[in-house]
Amino acid sequence: MEKPRISLASRIFRADTDKRQGAPRGKKTLPRDLGKLREIMNMPLDVFIEIAAHLRPIDILQLARTSKLLRNILLSHGSRSVWITARKAIEPPLPECPHGVSEPQYASVVFERFCHACGVGRAVNVDYSIPIRLCGPCWKANVRNALTLAQEAGLNDEQAEIFGLLPQCKVARSGSHASVIDSLDQTPAMADKMAFYEPEFVAVAKQYKELRVGKDTLALQRFTDERKADTLRRLNFSLAVAKWASDMRRGECEARVESQKRQEQRQADVEAKLIASGYPRESWPTGDLEFRKIMHAPRPRKLTPQTWNEILPHVLEAMDRQRALRADWERRARQAQLAGRYAAFLDADRNVDAQKRTLPAFPDALPFMQDVNTDLCGVDVADAQFTAAVEAVLAHADEYRARVRHDLAQIVREAQAAASAGPSSGTRTRAREGSRDKSKGTGKQRARPVDDPVERALLDAPTSLFCCHWSCSRGRGCTARKTFAGMLEHWQREHGASPWEPEDVLLVPDPEGALAAAVGRLAGALGLPEDAGLSAIEEEIWRGGLECACGEDPDVDFARGARYLLLDELVRLPTALRLPALAHSGLSCSADARRNGG
Repeated sequence: MEKPRISLASRIFRADTDKRQGAPRGKKTLPRDLGKLREIMNMPLDVFIEIAAHLRPIDILQLARTSKLLRNILLSHGSRSVWITARKAIEPPLPECPHGVSEPQYASVVFERFCHACGVGRAVNVDYSIPIRLCGPCWKANVRNALTLAQEAGLNDEQAEIFGLLPQCKVARSGSHASVIDSLDQTPAMADKMAFYEPEFVAVAKQYKELRVGKDTLALQRFTDERKADTLRRLNFSLAVAKWASDMRRGECEARVESQKRQEQRQADVEAKLIASGYPRESWPTGDLEFRKIMHAPRPRKLTPQTWNEILPHVLEAMDRQRALRADWERRARQAQLAGRYAAFLDADRNVDAQKRTLPAFPDALPFMQDVNTDLCGVDVADAQFTAAVEAVLAHADEYRARVRHDLAQIVREAQAAASAGPSSGTRTRAREGSRDKSKGTGKQRARPVDDPVERALLDAPTSLFCCHWSCSRGRGCTARKTFAGMLEHWQREHGASPWEPEDVLLVPDPEGALAAAVGRLAGALGLPEDAGLSAIEEEIWRGGLECACGEDPDVDFARGARYLLLDELVRLPTALRLPALAHSGLSCSADARRNGG
């Protein structure tokens, strides 16, 4: 009998194409367990045969495909006892292997899901009477109508008894519970509704026609009787295997139901033990993975005192983890509520209360609130508790300003030292970039800074203007030039989610003195001496009432509510300002210059 034909519509062609297109490139990763069973090849043969007999038939079949040596051993006639022992160990018992079919072929048809023609998986069309398993396209290519096959084989109406000499091909149904077949009903009148496996039909038709042509009546009668008896036996065998498959599925369902019942009983026993031990349901760590594994064990055992003593420490550890997570969540919730109320406190009347503009952002203020925050027992923060937290921040505000002042003064000193040493010593920017990642997040406690008059004078110089480093320039005004007080306010408003880091601040360079000259012109426009410090200039700007010579309001056009950015705009543009008490002229802003055609 010929092998089944592969259909051109089989998924094997699409699978090959998809595999070629989606094949991973690069070095293939080897399995973790590769080579761990190589010592099995040195095992004595009788010991290996004894071990293999305890496997399932599908496992023996897959083991035989791992190497040529194992294939020769397990597929030889001498290993037939291994297959028989493995088959008889199956519950419910599998029907005996039919005549003319080998044990490996029997195991492949029953347990595997590969098409016997093209080899693709998930082939569900199986006929145990042949026996063969095919995918949908290959089934249509190999199982054809009886009348069509008879016409192609050249059989006339008188030779129609061939339809009873082989079993008609039908997809086996596992739910079938038909009784044993005593006689065949495959008559010529039903030929238009019957279908046969083409390779077998062609082989039987060829032999039948040869006996008819030879006119050996006894040989033909003996052939037809043997074929009819074999057909009847094969049809009954197909029904028996279909019934076994149905019983097998029913047994698997019953086993799953029984396992579910054991699991529910185990869960109920554990819950009862926890309640009896003084752990109410509210304290159970239902979100903990380890606790869920204990409560929903895949193969649960009966809860005995010994088992309970084994799992109790794991349950208590899960409860500790749950309590720690809950405490951390409450802490984060309190901090989030504190952060919102603290931001609202800073935004309220900040143009009237100058102290608020230089208070630390929440990450820097939080350590000052720790004593108050630790005492909070719930998520909500009471008004009295928040007031105490704000008072703690106000009490440490000077300490925070002194720390930032010291850091900015150190930046100025480093820049002056680098400028004095010359270009060969390297720029401060590159040095700070190299140390930025190392200094952040180290958690080192800094010494409490003191208010140094020298540092105040250093930061009051006209060239002590700062901007943010390019790596953190993500907020409004990061690239603007800012004074010490302006940098405090900028960090509070634009970098409020991060603690103060001097590594993210750069001194604005002024190699040719243009910046100092621009600051001097601005001081003169404000009615101050040209050598006035930045603090005096900034104080004059904050008084308000400035008017550009072009008639525009700088606070509206440039600062847009962030008045600490106004100094940068006024230094950047050649500006003439009119104060309420004194008017100045001689300079014009860029808008006035455009209007006058300058």
